[in-house]
Amino acid sequence: ENILAVKVTETTPTSVNLDRMSLYSYFPLAGIIRKVSLISVPDIHLKSLQSYTVWDKDYRNVNLKIQTALVNLNQINQAKLNLEVRVTDLKGTKIIAQEITSAISLPAWGRTGYELTLPVKNPRPWTAEIPELYLLTIQLKSGGKLIQELVTRIGFRQTEIKGTEILINGRPVKFSGVCHHDSHPLMGRAITPELEKQDLELIKEANLNSVRTSHYPPIPEFLDY
Repeated sequence: ENILAVKVTETTPTSVNLDRMSLYSYFPLAGIIRKVSLISVPDIHLKSLQSYTVWDKDYRNVNLKIQTALVNLNQINQAKLNLEVRVTDLKGTKIIAQEITSAISLPAWGRTGYELTLPVKNPRPWTAEIPELYLLTIQLKSGGKLIQELVTRIGFRQTEIKGTEILINGRPVKFSGVCHHDSHPLMGRAITPELEKQDLELIKEANLNSVRTSHYPPIPEFLDY
């Protein structure tokens, strides 16, 4: 049997010394301020998944750079693995690009990083005005058998700094933004997605186009909005 123990503290070394939450948004209210979930993964699994965009010189076609980490927590078997990667529309019906990697060997208790480049022809770019999104699906297989699948939404956006300009997809953008904190007079930092949406609607109505998320990661819904 497993025992799940929960301890709630007012501050942590990180909140005091690193992100300075106790100075900038101090609400000493008891409780857990974020959603908590537990997940289980197979012994052999993808530990991380990241991707970023590199456009060609004409900003027409793109190389999607994908970085993963594979872990084998099996104490006996050496694994022979393949990754199947594809980019589709948001419904998952139209395949934009796909690739199957060659065999990846991962010994017992092994861990390895793996990078691949997926060429994508003429995708619609992501901008703040038209936030075009696609689905990135990566499947981990062994001997043709599916072990794990990760699905995430992505947009094709490349950010660069050239001289004194910040370019998004090759075009200079002037930033007009604000710092953002999770704060509410009654709930402290235990912010709901509905309140975050209201915050962002007010930010947009004020003709602002960027947000600094300050000293701690925002809730996932904030980034989705």
